[in-house]
Amino acid sequence: MRLFYSLLPTALLLFFLCGVGDAADIPPSAFHPDGGAPDWNMPEVPRVAPEGEAGKTATAERPLIARIAQLMLVTLEGVTAPSANDLAFLKDTLPGGVVVPHATKASAAAAYVNMLHAIAKSAGKPLLVGTDLYRLTEPVRHVPSGFVQLPSLLAITASGDRGSVKDLARLMAQHVHFMGFNFHFGPTLELAPTLSGARNTIHTFGSDPDFAAEAGLLFHETFTENRVLYMPAGFPGGGANRADRNPAVLTTPRQTLLDHDALPYRKLAEQGVGMMHVGNVLSPTLDPENRPASMSSVVITDILRGEMGFEGVVVAGPMDDEVLRTRYDSSEAALQALEAGADMLYWQGGLLPVLHAIARIAAEVETGALDEARINRSLERLDALKASLNTPDKPVTEREAAKQAGQEELVETSRKVERHAITLLKNDGNVLPLIKKVSTPVGITGTVGVDELHSLLKKELKQVVQQRITTAHHIGEIQRFEIERLTKNMRGIRTVICVLTDGIRVETQMELLQALKANAPRVVVIYLGHPQNAARLTSADALVLAYCDTIAVAQTLEAMAGILIGNAPLSILSLGAPIDMKAGEARSFNAGEVIQAPSGRLPITLSPEFPAGTAARYNPAASIKRVEWDFGGDSVRKENVVRKFDTSGEVAVTLTVTDVNDEVCSGTFTVRVRE
Repeated sequence: MRLFYSLLPTALLLFFLCGVGDAADIPPSAFHPDGGAPDWNMPEVPRVAPEGEAGKTATAERPLIARIAQLMLVTLEGVTAPSANDLAFLKDTLPGGVVVPHATKASAAAAYVNMLHAIAKSAGKPLLVGTDLYRLTEPVRHVPSGFVQLPSLLAITASGDRGSVKDLARLMAQHVHFMGFNFHFGPTLELAPTLSGARNTIHTFGSDPDFAAEAGLLFHETFTENRVLYMPAGFPGGGANRADRNPAVLTTPRQTLLDHDALPYRKLAEQGVGMMHVGNVLSPTLDPENRPASMSSVVITDILRGEMGFEGVVVAGPMDDEVLRTRYDSSEAALQALEAGADMLYWQGGLLPVLHAIARIAAEVETGALDEARINRSLERLDALKASLNTPDKPVTEREAAKQAGQEELVETSRKVERHAITLLKNDGNVLPLIKKVSTPVGITGTVGVDELHSLLKKELKQVVQQRITTAHHIGEIQRFEIERLTKNMRGIRTVICVLTDGIRVETQMELLQALKANAPRVVVIYLGHPQNAARLTSADALVLAYCDTIAVAQTLEAMAGILIGNAPLSILSLGAPIDMKAGEARSFNAGEVIQAPSGRLPITLSPEFPAGTAARYNPAASIKRVEWDFGGDSVRKENVVRKFDTSGEVAVTLTVTDVNDEVCSGTFTVRVRE
């Protein structure tokens, strides 16, 4: 098809790789976290893209290879520092941007970023240095993370706490800034999948496009204020992912997809976000040729740029995605993405495919198969974006980065969101909250966090019995012998708390639940992770959801223990239509009737029985510290108030509640008084 391509890549690849052995020429002290601050006067680094002494060479005058390399956004291999391969690649082929995937702690991340800025400074080019804070803070190779445990995106949505969400976005932006990053990859604005069996994750903002748009705007605003670029991930979105296809296929009708699923991206485009990521999802209702979105001119040029008016940098990929490689050579995919209108190509794996792609693209330009002006237009957009980058004049202070990582405000805000996110989905017979200091023992079993939950609850409950499940950790399934042992040991216990996760086959979870129900009068299921399978566990008397990573559950279990014993965050219920009463007629206003406890709401639709926004509740009395009614300026501090109005009209009634954690919530509703 493109004949010249077969003639040139070998020569180009040899050109790229000739400097690999020179990585050792750079002093280790300039790059290693233990070597102190980077040497900003480091020796000249050989590079393929010199900018000239003033760094002002016109776009079209830069070497072709250098221009193409600038259109690459690569993920580096090194965890605590750039690997030898990373260093060789950066020396010979400085890309436009890099993504740091993981770090053990904030000071290590800052040292890593300092190294990258030093390399870029030596090359005379600004560099996009980005990360996804959620990926950065994940435990790596069983090494505990030194970062704050952040609430998942589903938890953020379930909390419904706009103030805390805004605070969390601000603190995350500050955290990223103090580590020296100048752009943030995501969060994604894809809606949660709606089809049964679809790929599910706790890292979406749920089912509501308006909330996802609101959250995306908060992240954009707060990151911009902190001089960090925010790149929304996953355009064109799509909650209705086809689970029986790989890659995901969006079957949503075109207009619904654009007006509903893609709404968050449209809102961000209108606000002038500088970068937008386009994923590899197939969307036949948008593109009749059914090309991946990252390689579709219909999606990128016609819709994103044309219909939505996006003028920033389009990042497509990952080009080396495992699923994408089953259909396309990664070099061919990269070429088609550029032809479709992408400005940068994202790579999540090794560096060799990037070199192959650069060679392929250069060959196509040399033969005239790819218009060189197409490269230059993307480079001009990228240069304009980089002009606004936060590129530090001096290295980031590692001590300050570590201090910011552990700041109490970030820790407490994360905990607050976790507490507010926990959702009581079912509470038959008012099983919850558990009665404190009673003689009847409570049993605890489950696959994770049993020891931690036992330790937390035994402080409030007189007798707690624990029986850990062990088999599911390794095989994703609870073995029958384990079920028999657990049910035998739980006989005679009135209430059993069972902790389950989404990493276990739901059929064996159901079998365990049935066996427990046969031996214990009441069973409470705590479900951690994505709750899709929780909707099938409705035989439980109570079902409590927490949307957390099951690797790091300590913070979630602490919040969960409080809710089990009645120490729950509160929120004011939306009463909808006004309350009607007659003039001169006395009416009782009971705080407990308009308070939600716990405060979490289901962030996704699980079934017709459990649509997004639903939640059960229990008597909030144990969590109430103080209430205050405001009847149009007349304040009363009582939980139960009898009130009458002598004249007709509408009265705004405000209820403000302080809970036992000294958190304050307030809500206003209308009372309509008739003659």
